[in-house]
Amino acid sequence: KNVPASFEGTVGNYTMSASINKTNIKTNETASLKINIKGSGNIKLLDIPKIKIPNGIDKFEPKITEKVNRAGVISGFKNVEYIIIPRTPGKKEIAPIKFTYFNPTEKNI
Repeated sequence: KNVPASFEGTVGNYTMSASINKTNIKTNETASLKINIKGSGNIKLLDIPKIKIPNGIDKFEPKITEKVNRAGVISGFKNVEYIIIPRTPGKKEIAPIKFTYFNPTEKNI
């Protein structure tokens, strides 16, 4: 009931952070956009959040690293790194990155 559009079935208890290594990027210069998700739940099945890159910026396939701890409660992290390159000049903004999950302990999304 009242499930957000960004929910894709992920269950657990997570935190997410996102960062970019440069905020003033010249045309044809590379930048690194990173998304880090950590917590308890099935990290292997966790879908990476979708990112919306504005027109005029190339986005390459992400490099994904993950570590799963299976001692007791399954937990770990998944790190995603995109290389992006602006091809046209001007101010551009990446839309907020949304990551939604169901927390079975708190019974909410």
